[in-house]
Amino acid sequence: SLTTVSLPAATSIGSQAFNYCNSLTTVSLPVCLESLGGSAFADCSALKDVYCRVIAPLTTSAFSSVGGSVTLHVPAFSLTSYMLSDSWYSFYKIVPLDETLTELTINNAFTITSFDGLADKTDLTLTKNGQLTISADGTLNIGSFLQQQSTSTSSRWDSSTQSYVYTGISSLVTDSEMKADDVSISLQVRTNRWNFISLPFDVNVSEIEYSEGTLWVIRKYSGADRAALAGNTWQNMTNGTVLKAGEGYILHCANEETSTVKFVFKAVDNAKKNNIFAFQDVVKPLATYASEHAHNRSWNLVGNPYPAYFDTHNIEHNGVITVYNNSGSYSAYSLLDDDYVLRPNEAFFVQCPMDVTSMTFKAEGRMHEDSSKKNGSSTRAPRRNAAISNNRQVYNFTLTNGDFTDKARLVVNPDAKMDYEISCDASKFMSDDPTVPQLYVCDNGIRYAIDERPLGNGIIALGAHFGQTGSYTIALKSNPIENASVLLTDAETGLHVNLAENAYTFTAQAGTSESRFMLHIGEDATGINEIANSKSSNSKVFYDLQGRQVSDQQQKGIYIVKQNGKSRKVLK
Repeated sequence: SLTTVSLPAATSIGSQAFNYCNSLTTVSLPVCLESLGGSAFADCSALKDVYCRVIAPLTTSAFSSVGGSVTLHVPAFSLTSYMLSDSWYSFYKIVPLDETLTELTINNAFTITSFDGLADKTDLTLTKNGQLTISADGTLNIGSFLQQQSTSTSSRWDSSTQSYVYTGISSLVTDSEMKADDVSISLQVRTNRWNFISLPFDVNVSEIEYSEGTLWVIRKYSGADRAALAGNTWQNMTNGTVLKAGEGYILHCANEETSTVKFVFKAVDNAKKNNIFAFQDVVKPLATYASEHAHNRSWNLVGNPYPAYFDTHNIEHNGVITVYNNSGSYSAYSLLDDDYVLRPNEAFFVQCPMDVTSMTFKAEGRMHEDSSKKNGSSTRAPRRNAAISNNRQVYNFTLTNGDFTDKARLVVNPDAKMDYEISCDASKFMSDDPTVPQLYVCDNGIRYAIDERPLGNGIIALGAHFGQTGSYTIALKSNPIENASVLLTDAETGLHVNLAENAYTFTAQAGTSESRFMLHIGEDATGINEIANSKSSNSKVFYDLQGRQVSDQQQKGIYIVKQNGKSRKVLK
């Protein structure tokens, strides 16, 4: 006897929920609906009208056996999308709703090309799965805008596209002007770890909302204290203080009842409130802090200014960014050499050169998804600068214990300097987890995540932190010169390995070593082609690998032995 179905707050309707309701004539689906199960309204023989206020057509077979006289009523600006949708096109008629919408919920990919049918000051919610593009003439005036967000993604396999679909992060890309009376971001963060976040508007800490039973702290970074090597580089933001638009912060929380906590950040009602709707280039000022040492100078923690993924090739700034990754470590990315896509609300470190006091985010870099995740590898062309030497050789090294992997980079560039340069070098940020292995280049007391330098004598020290005693492997991930040797010397074992041919696996005690490993790069770098055992003999002359004659009573290791006018390497 059921004749009408109206579920104004439903987010999900299950499979076959109303199957064979033969008296059902009218169905009303709410704007907040996120999933509609297969055959949910199949075989409803009396059905006449379906009023669907969902903005973007859901993929569903709910109306697989809909009668030939059923009319589908949808939002006016969604009309074309429903007509083209494989899940909805078979309705007898598809017509615009005879009403103006006062509430919009975007829970998948959708493009608004017209504001027809929208009430002035419509409330707009962008859920964690929403991807909204706005490309319409005029200005969209919003009453309340809420973007639901997460600091991490989850994935599911989409059999229709034969690819993984990443969910949990929403995005907004607008080419039209937007304004809102109230703006908020709802951010789901993990507990018991640091979350690096940035917001496009000012937020009063006292007005931050969070789940009951949550203990939390939020801190800002002090580049001035790092430059002065004094004070505390991480400073608590207390009630009454303001999180500034575009700046980066770290958030840590704990809750005994859950592994994630929802925080709601409400924009202060000032001129920066509508920064979240930026559709043009954004210029972010950077602070400069003088320091005796260049690697401590002018550090800033800033963030992605757009509510969308952002391709860092579209940042105008000659330098390196450092991001915090999910393993509790930091990774440095060259804006010249690397592909990296910032998440919405992601914060990162960057140094400010003395002659440049800002960085520009080009609007064309906005994206609805991290394409490197979708495709498995990036197809974007690296950004090149005509002033950059074509003779640059990039060597990427990794250190792993099987569970965690860290990386370091050496760039050989005849036009670079031996000293630290903010435009191309990156100081190593050590992990806050002491068990995670760390790898870096050592030079003149500085730890480098990326060291760009001339070749010099071709000998470079690699530093390593071993979080625990065990087996480790050092590998060369890329060799810019085909068939060239990259010789790694292990001072503890006396072994030499050509990393261009083989990775090096070894054991290490927990601790930090900056003198154990040396790299020798250059035409005269020689690998061990043959290892032979040798006993002491007065007829042989022994030399170390630096060419110095030694006694045959030296400790065990690899030596050059000359006998009968011939030389070879031997293991004693």
